[in-house]
Amino acid sequence: MLALIFLLNNSLYALDKEKLAKHVRESMSIPAKVEVMLGDPQPSEVPGFDSVELQFKWGENVQKNRLYISSDGFHYFMGEVQDLRIDLDAERVKKINLKDVPFKGSAGAKVVLVEYSDVQCPYCARAHQVLSSELIKTYGDKVKWVYKTFPLTQIHPWAEPAAIAVYCAKRQKTKAFWEMLDAFFGAQKDITAQNVKDKALESAKASKLNVKKFTGCYDKKEGLEDVKKDVQEAESLGVNSTPSIFINGHKLPGMRGFEDIQGLVDEFLQGKH
Repeated sequence: MLALIFLLNNSLYALDKEKLAKHVRESMSIPAKVEVMLGDPQPSEVPGFDSVELQFKWGENVQKNRLYISSDGFHYFMGEVQDLRIDLDAERVKKINLKDVPFKGSAGAKVVLVEYSDVQCPYCARAHQVLSSELIKTYGDKVKWVYKTFPLTQIHPWAEPAAIAVYCAKRQKTKAFWEMLDAFFGAQKDITAQNVKDKALESAKASKLNVKKFTGCYDKKEGLEDVKKDVQEAESLGVNSTPSIFINGHKLPGMRGFEDIQGLVDEFLQGKH
């Protein structure tokens, strides 16, 4: 864990939030337009330190962090605290639901790749192309590829409606889920918040779904519950960008070339990871 430790004067504790916020701003060179907000100290897992929620807010954007401050009020650090007693991959696997999820490959595969993705994200389109063309072709039933939705609603206006649509498609056919994903990614540059429903209906018809049933699901946002479950799960894993890929719990954030994915899959298949 990388951590910066700063010496504060004796007047800080019980917590002088204004002084701490100012110190954080100066130490990290936070611009004036960004508001620095601090919660109340809470007991933490780190002996001798309390935990404080730290938020950076600018406009409608909020970034949450965790700050730890010593019980004497002299020192603090920011970062993720790691416990050497915990198998991180195994802990992540426990948080990932694999029941009744759309997947390609083999249900009982030794290697499970879980992807959290946003259909309006250009990098996700590239990742989808790489995985679609290379993963199953290379490994066949040795892998299981699970797709989960993580729409970045603050910057992508049609990502959530599209995510709802693919789950409405899945309610009728899992194959249609993947076909609609392919359709959205393939026409990504031409889709807008205004025509996303039209694109979804076009794909639903091509997949021979019951269009009336699909439209009712979409209009009532019945797929939103599935989307929210994906998002909550992703956030519990620390996902904040797309695409984010986990292979047997090991995290590969951002767009990776297939060689990076292949190297890790091979390690797991060979029992070397």
